[in-house]
Amino acid sequence: MLQLPSSKLFLKIFEFVMKQIDPRFKYGNKPEDDILDFVKGLHYPYNLSRSSLQQAGTPHTWPPLLAMLNWLVQTINFSDATSGPGTTAAQPAHLTPRRFEAGPLTNLTSETSPLDEEGCRAVFFEFMKESYNVFMNTEDETISDAKSQEMMQLFTTYFEEARQEVALDVENLKTELSRKEATLERMQDKSELKKLQEDKEILEKLLSDLIKETQRGEKDLQGYEEVLLDKQQELKKCAEITAGIQEDNALLCKRIQEQRFSKDDIEHMEEKLARRKAVLQMLKENRMHAGKEASKVEIQKVKIMEEIGQAAKKFNQRAAR
Repeated sequence: MLQLPSSKLFLKIFEFVMKQIDPRFKYGNKPEDDILDFVKGLHYPYNLSRSSLQQAGTPHTWPPLLAMLNWLVQTINFSDATSGPGTTAAQPAHLTPRRFEAGPLTNLTSETSPLDEEGCRAVFFEFMKESYNVFMNTEDETISDAKSQEMMQLFTTYFEEARQEVALDVENLKTELSRKEATLERMQDKSELKKLQEDKEILEKLLSDLIKETQRGEKDLQGYEEVLLDKQQELKKCAEITAGIQEDNALLCKRIQEQRFSKDDIEHMEEKLARRKAVLQMLKENRMHAGKEASKVEIQKVKIMEEIGQAAKKFNQRAAR
């Protein structure tokens, strides 16, 4: 702003100020008409011509345009001050009264962050304002080298702080990236992953074997229980038959004592008794055999339960490692 702006630069300045009111502001096909319509809609008290906007950089057109820009800035400041921290439909939330406050350029480094969007806008505006004040307070169109160097030094200091802050952020990001890469490399260690994969496969195989063994044991146990039930029923039948034979023998003995028999009758009865004793002996043997079979089934049942317990214990020990 130490020299007269070109028409293209003026359009950019006006667009920047307008986006403080409406962030979606864009020029149409004829920017000059857009500017005239907008300032007219805001009831700007002075008339502007299309030719002055097309020749914004000439000495006789720039002061009125600069006055119009200053009026817009003052209007925005007044709107911010009266509306407070709240926002309206035409005012974005990031506008604050401090944005266009009057104040020395030296305060920018303490009031704004170099990387803050508001800070960047404020430093450009303050630089433009200070330049304009120097321009207006100087009798000719030149600015002293000392004042120019002072302002440029302040401007450079502000962005040097921004550069240092960016450099610090870059170093922090590099440190964080190195830490993340080290963590990723450690997690992707092939030997460690291979060992974990092998342990997983072993545990899965042990679990599969345990499930199969348990299912097989349950199936065998169910079969042995059915066999045991059949043997118990056979023993019960043998006991009933034995009881019946004993009753018959007792009744036969009683009849023998009460009656007199011939030799032939006695021989016949002895043969019959011998046959019954043989049947009784056979039933006793069957009963003993059924008892032994039941004992074997019970032993096998206990053995299967022990095997299942051992397999589960082995799996739990391996999984705990």
